[in-house]
Amino acid sequence: MKKQRSIHPGVEALEQKAVLSTVVAPHLAAELRPAPIVVEPARFGVALIGAVVNGYGGVSPLGGVRGYLNIQQRTLILANHRGSLTLALSHVHRYPYVINAFEWTITRGTGQFASFQGQGRCTVTAVIVGRHIATWSAAFYV
Repeated sequence: MKKQRSIHPGVEALEQKAVLSTVVAPHLAAELRPAPIVVEPARFGVALIGAVVNGYGGVSPLGGVRGYLNIQQRTLILANHRGSLTLALSHVHRYPYVINAFEWTITRGTGQFASFQGQGRCTVTAVIVGRHIATWSAAFYV
């Protein structure tokens, strides 16, 4: 009768090992350069992601919001029970019955959003009938 062997793989701990050499060969020292910085700090602060249609929607990190679009001032206010953000809209294009905007910048925050800063991309479209906004939507993305 054969004796059955059992294999138990193990992992060797590296914390207890001593580094034997920390010297770089002289002919390689000139080739070593400091590594480039790969991670750069966030340039845009708070990133808004979500959508608002005709004044109602959800935008992260705010949650459920009411939206108020002011075409003359080129602003969009997003508000809920925790506070509000006023966004200045830029890259605004006017056509006979449609207005589009493609970038936003936070100009003011209140409540829990008072410290928010940032700018980003969006697609805001408003359809004008007569002198009034018939329908509008805003999408925020990275």
